[in-house]
Amino acid sequence: SARIRARLSELRETEARVAQVVLDQGAALVHLSVSDVAALAGTASSTVVRTCQRLGFRGFQELKLEAARQAPGPPPPPVDEPAAHALAATLHASRD
Repeated sequence: SARIRARLSELRETEARVAQVVLDQGAALVHLSVSDVAALAGTASSTVVRTCQRLGFRGFQELKLEAARQAPGPPPPPVDEPAAHALAATLHASRD
């Protein structure tokens, strides 16, 4: 999102609306299609794709991947749930 905010002033009005929708949606962007974003921004799907490219992404899919990467992970399990804690520890160990 810092990448998008840094380039907002370079965008045309319709592109800025697309960028604002992207920023507003955050991690939820991964559940939206190009058409969904276009509808939310009040513009065409082609403008969404062009905006993604002007922001330095190859296209909408790459932007969605970036949004997914920046999404916060799941919260840690409550300490009083031993099974959840064991599962979290196993997942953490497998990532390492």
